[in-house]
Amino acid sequence: MGHLTAVFMAVQLLLLLGCLGLNHWATARHKESHMHMPKAQFPPTGIALVTLAYVAIFTLLVNSIAAVIYTRDGGEQVLETVEDALSRLLAGKPGPRRSPWVRNFPEKRDLLLKNMRQLDWVGHALVDDAQRLLLSLPAQVTYERVYGQLRQLVLARMGADDSSGPGATQRVNALLQMVADVLMTELEPAQALLDPNHQYDDTEVLQAVKASLKHLGLDGQVFVCDSPLALGHPESAALVREQVAAAVTDARQRRARAVAFAVNFGADGQGMHWAALVLHLARVDVYPIGGCAVFNDSLGTPLRDRGAIFAALQAALQEHLPKGREIWDLCQAQQKDSAGCGAFAVENLVKMAGMDPRQVSVGTLRSALQAVPVDASVLRKRHARALRA
Repeated sequence: MGHLTAVFMAVQLLLLLGCLGLNHWATARHKESHMHMPKAQFPPTGIALVTLAYVAIFTLLVNSIAAVIYTRDGGEQVLETVEDALSRLLAGKPGPRRSPWVRNFPEKRDLLLKNMRQLDWVGHALVDDAQRLLLSLPAQVTYERVYGQLRQLVLARMGADDSSGPGATQRVNALLQMVADVLMTELEPAQALLDPNHQYDDTEVLQAVKASLKHLGLDGQVFVCDSPLALGHPESAALVREQVAAAVTDARQRRARAVAFAVNFGADGQGMHWAALVLHLARVDVYPIGGCAVFNDSLGTPLRDRGAIFAALQAALQEHLPKGREIWDLCQAQQKDSAGCGAFAVENLVKMAGMDPRQVSVGTLRSALQAVPVDASVLRKRHARALRA
């Protein structure tokens, strides 16, 4: 039940109690002024039924007014909850009405971007524009708004008109069909995590990090960036800077002390490789040493070896770090297989972001990662349990 729904129900309860109290008072006054009338002419049962009828009419009026006022700001939750409650009471099953809000929108947003990157005829520019658009939308957004804005973007970028030929039109239709399918899909916590050959995708990485932090009671202290930092091609540097700036702003508004970023080095169409990046925010009351950024690739590959990618990350994080401080690259090799990078990235994010702020240093961070089990199956089971909790 949403916040607006809870407030609405509380107001309805107060109104009902007020009406019943008014009814009791009016009945008492009526009896006092009509003592000579026979009691049979105003039986209590009849008065109660008439009063309930008035209350029902009044409640319907309030419902209609509330629906008009709140529909644009989440009031559809009110209508959905009321209809489901009435349907359960009268028919014994939930109401057939579908909520207009996209369920699990952050996860579906990541899945949309992942699918777009896998289409070889969708350019990097369109994917970056789509990512900016989706990140600008609130967590609670309607199907119509998401699909409508993505449709406008795709048509503007890919030019689906008569002059573009039938091939372009087919590609646009296929892309829009994919968008509709993803938005209407009901996502459940991934059951594939336990497969040793399964490589975590964007949604699974983010869900596992959030679930693990929540299990440890750290979800209020660590803000998880809702979209991975995609560093598979140099053109993404500007987008990464925007993502970092937006995530830091959100984290400060929530008074979080750290920001966790899942980093994806996989180029479009060439698989993926996950790494962990944590930005400890520069709050004197929390971190005496000031802000710091910590990175680790489970293969142990130094970040500097990635050249332009290191420069892009350093530039994106520089304004949030003390002058002259570079990213702390822990270079801890942990991964022994070809598909466990996502599991280690999740675990490393939780370890690096969840450390006591007074103990944050290169040495303590390395010790924390050295304590992570090298058997990826152990981590997979841990993440699956967190998701089921």
